Amino acid sequence: MPFDSRFIKHDIMISYSTKRAIVASDIASLLNSNGYNVWIAPNSIPKGIDYIDEIYSAIDNSKIIVFILCEESLDSKWCQNELIYAIKQNKKVLPIQIADVIHPYDKMGKILKPLQRSQILNLFPEYAAKLSEVLKSVQVLLDNNVSNIVNPYPQDSYAFFASDDIFIGRELDIENIHNLLAKNRIINLYGMGGIGKTSLLKHFFAYYSNKDAYHSIHICKYTNSIEETIAAIPFNGFNDAKFLDSIVDPSITKTKALYQRKMILLQNLSTECLLVIDGADYINEMELIPLTTLGCSIIISSRNKYNFCANYHLNSLSEDSLIQMLFAYANEEYNEKEAKYAQEIVKKMGYHTLMIKLIGNYANEMYYTFEELFNDNLLNDINEFDSDEEKISTLFDYSKLNEDEIEMLKILALFPHGISKGAMQKIDRTLLRKCASLVKKGIVNEDNGFSLHQIIIESVIKNTSLDTTSLKPFLSRFIDVFRNIGLEKGELTIIIKHMCNVLKGEDELMVLLLHRFGNCICDINYADLFHVDEETYNSQDMNFYNQKNTDNERFEMYDYSNYLNTKAYELALKINLKDHNLISYILSYIGSTHFNKNDYESALKYQQLALEEIKKGDNIDYSNYIVILNRIGLTAIEVNKLEIARKSFEDYIDTINKQNISNANLSMALFNIANTYYKEKNYDKAESYYLESISKNTDNPETSFGLSELYMLLADIYLKTNKKEIASNYYLKAKHIKCNIIKDKDKLDNFINKYEALYL
Repeated sequence: MPFDSRFIKHDIMISYSTKRAIVASDIASLLNSNGYNVWIAPNSIPKGIDYIDEIYSAIDNSKIIVFILCEESLDSKWCQNELIYAIKQNKKVLPIQIADVIHPYDKMGKILKPLQRSQILNLFPEYAAKLSEVLKSVQVLLDNNVSNIVNPYPQDSYAFFASDDIFIGRELDIENIHNLLAKNRIINLYGMGGIGKTSLLKHFFAYYSNKDAYHSIHICKYTNSIEETIAAIPFNGFNDAKFLDSIVDPSITKTKALYQRKMILLQNLSTECLLVIDGADYINEMELIPLTTLGCSIIISSRNKYNFCANYHLNSLSEDSLIQMLFAYANEEYNEKEAKYAQEIVKKMGYHTLMIKLIGNYANEMYYTFEELFNDNLLNDINEFDSDEEKISTLFDYSKLNEDEIEMLKILALFPHGISKGAMQKIDRTLLRKCASLVKKGIVNEDNGFSLHQIIIESVIKNTSLDTTSLKPFLSRFIDVFRNIGLEKGELTIIIKHMCNVLKGEDELMVLLLHRFGNCICDINYADLFHVDEETYNSQDMNFYNQKNTDNERFEMYDYSNYLNTKAYELALKINLKDHNLISYILSYIGSTHFNKNDYESALKYQQLALEEIKKGDNIDYSNYIVILNRIGLTAIEVNKLEIARKSFEDYIDTINKQNISNANLSMALFNIANTYYKEKNYDKAESYYLESISKNTDNPETSFGLSELYMLLADIYLKTNKKEIASNYYLKAKHIKCNIIKDKDKLDNFINKYEALYL
């Protein structure tokens, strides 16, 4: 049979200029010795085979194309054609630079355009000392979650950096930061709140995004922890959902898994990729130390000076620049007479950028000249205070904000990182109009949404009443829709924690808020346990899963959920709340958090208290009543109180029938009763209830995890009772479903290897 290379598969094909054969051979030897199947000319070309055809077949049949980047390969028509063909075939390409190349995109701009913002692996000048980096990059690229680009890099933050800020007098700072970053891989841009750090970063991005200084620039807001911040970074060519599907260890949270993987991706980047972490205030310096292991350049912005990296102190703008800024925000033409008053105003504002912005917008709004503004009592009142927060709060007082504007300030202070226009519209579209005047006055930032400067948030919290009474219309609407307004789970957790810290109130609305927030935290983490989205978690019967929670980080979140529901319960008792349905919900969720922490005795106690509470009401919510019965049954099984469990499930079925509850899961109740008999080794009873459960099951028979578990349990019963043929049939039914729903090949193979010989 003649040789046919079309059927020969390779991990890696190496494209190189013959003048760099030694380097290519060294890389090939390294990869081969580490178990990779490498194609490299001429060694991989059999005698008598057309050289050109074989090269293109090798590209077709290779997962990764390694392109040795140097002047010789850039000048070579052969290498150019190979690279063009690889890109057209949507192959993953890894350019490895082994020599100093001056402006490679000038020589091969069109060819390299699809890879222009990818990460070139730079082994120059001592390639031999850096060969281990090749293995890391290859490993990342062979991951199925990575597309046809080099090491994934953070997506550029174009949308985020849209800014209407007036930018004056920081041009030298931009240049200085760039130069400092060239000498230090990590720098900390620090300065007082409101001095203009975020605005500077926006313009830094705008300036350098149009130049070749960085392959990629990404900014992210620091959120809660560095782990959460890194985990949330979007990477080109990296699919978060697909990656999470591959996680088989239940002890690893989604956040932790994404953090670990994205740290690896960041470690493989060069300094030509820039990561910006904005707003890293009030955190322990030790939390930032892991950033020192990354390969990319990093800018941190904060109010603090850090010892582990180079620092750039952002000073106040010059007096002349601030005067120009004041004229710009006031929408006034520069003139010498007004400039003198502007100078005095700048002095009284303490040369503080945010104060200049606010006072300038105030002058524009009130149609004040600077002379009139200077003679206004406002400036004297502001000047009496030492802190910026107090000065800013005084501005609020004298800006004559109307009720709608004050309400919006209080609402926006509940969102520490702002809120998108889309999310705001889903809560209440009238709020968009109410924000307009605050945007005009410069108090509210309008980029992709609405946000307050951190100093302003602090001032609003300190000087206004953020309570459930004054914010009742907004909060009542918010708690009904907050899980469906498009917020990511990390954002949602941050907002919940912030609101619970700053909101005040002792009424039913506060009870409901604490309860709903606690439930959300619990549900998110329970869904994470099974690596499914919350919608899937809520729509499936997760009781079919036999998986224990062992992750300490998730335990902490359950503790927080329990804390919120406990606060809700205590407040309900304090205000003598008569809503027995609501109180029972709260008690039941407290029980659920204990269950999720594997504390089954406490869980059972709270579920039984919830049942007692709901029975006190005149208008029982039977949809929740059966949920509590189900939870009592499941918990009782865990502590081997099988009679209690059985009675609870029987009451569940009885209530369904009496109350005609159509959306209840009768199959699940029958399944759980069967489990109690199975645990007692009463296989006849267990078999009867399992079969009845199957008859009542309404899931898709091709993809139902629950049905697959039912079939496996029946297979086990028939095997134990010497009915092997029937056991085999039920095993095959279960296997059919498992093959449809288990995406991880290794996990599926483990299942088959474990049971195939036993049943077949």
